[in-house]
Amino acid sequence: MTITGVFAPDGTPPRIRSIARLSPSSSPTDADTVSWRWTFTEPVISVEASDFTVTGTTATLSVSNDGAGVIDLTLTGGDLADLNGIVAVTIDSSTQNITDLSLNELSDLNPIGDNVDSIEVENLTVPDAPTNATATAGDTTASLSFDVPGDDGGSAITGYKATSTPGDVAGFACAGSPCTVTGLTNGTEYTTNGTEYTFTVAATNAKGDSLPSNASNAVTPLNDTDGDGVADDEDAFPNDPVETLDSDNDGIGENGDAGGTGIGVVLRTRAYSMGRYRPSRSPGRAPRVRQLRYS
Repeated sequence: MTITGVFAPDGTPPRIRSIARLSPSSSPTDADTVSWRWTFTEPVISVEASDFTVTGTTATLSVSNDGAGVIDLTLTGGDLADLNGIVAVTIDSSTQNITDLSLNELSDLNPIGDNVDSIEVENLTVPDAPTNATATAGDTTASLSFDVPGDDGGSAITGYKATSTPGDVAGFACAGSPCTVTGLTNGTEYTTNGTEYTFTVAATNAKGDSLPSNASNAVTPLNDTDGDGVADDEDAFPNDPVETLDSDNDGIGENGDAGGTGIGVVLRTRAYSMGRYRPSRSPGRAPRVRQLRYS
């Protein structure tokens, strides 16, 4: 069978139907390779990397044409691995020579539909570790102070996490320095009875947690109202910072310090002549005047 007649040539130029992110599809990204899919209204030819302009990166552009009107553009290498910024691929009106199969030239460079030709690249890192962690004991607590990191990793620090050794506390949330860490076990004296804790602190940003800080000094939490280093339940005078003992249960402290809060001097008088005093010493405490003897 023979068909005869007049056929009109295709005079309709191709159009860009849409531009979309291919991989990754979301933005921002820390990917080292990014790509877009350009969809045309018909198959196109003569599509080369030189037809496009790359901005925001030194990465190399490659082109893949499926022959059915779908062009994939991929950026790799260059500075993508360390880049923080906007990367885009646009068509270069001065160099492009894209045509359809009938050699109609692409003239309208505006997509009919979506035009997502850019992506934000964020190569964030975790922050530097905080430094100079220092702890002060409280009642089942410790106040932890530290210096904030000098480098936030390219993303604002959103908080801190404190961890104790031994591990009564792990990942305790802190807004900043100082931070009051709770949930600790009290001792009876700061250094002699109870659990000694050290602490580290890590900074957190959108990327994750930093390395831990240096370990703080060791502290033992204590319920110590007058701050004299002896727990209230072991202190005969829990509201007097200069008195802790009352061996004879007479209600008068043994330090014999008139500077106490109403606690007087213990005297046992034999005669009124030249007197001598003999101080009593307890490990870990300042010398105490146990009594004044006159002879």
